[in-house]
Amino acid sequence: MVKPESLTVSFFFSEKLITTYLSQVSQKCLSMYHSCGTYVAFLTILLTLYLVTPNYISFGFLFFLLFWIIGRQLVEKTRRRLWFPLKVYATVVFVFTYSLSISSTLRSWVSKMVDLYPDLGFNPEASLFKNTWESVAVLIVMQLYSYERRHNRYC
Repeated sequence: MVKPESLTVSFFFSEKLITTYLSQVSQKCLSMYHSCGTYVAFLTILLTLYLVTPNYISFGFLFFLLFWIIGRQLVEKTRRRLWFPLKVYATVVFVFTYSLSISSTLRSWVSKMVDLYPDLGFNPEASLFKNTWESVAVLIVMQLYSYERRHNRYC
């Protein structure tokens, strides 16, 4: 017959083993992302810009991406003040596009001032995901990038 104490010990041991393994896997992924994280972010943003129709919002992404890359080359390091505007811009674009998707009043008011699809890349007949995927992709990549840089600084 198995004693309850031995089950607890074996469960604790396997839990600790799993935790150690996951920690090692996360450290390997983090070190791999540290070596090529800038390029992953850069290529993701370029890919999203390639897949959308040229408009003012995609021009803004391109502008802030160039600001980040050129500034990075001039300073020879990545500093927060260089990529932070791109992250803020992606957040503002996401909130604006999301607001247009859920509010028909805001959509009709903005459409009186500008053409939604040609100027902003917003398709009123498309789903919420199709309208917001560009800014969500940039936000995810920039959040991963900032997490990796922040985590690397404290380790």
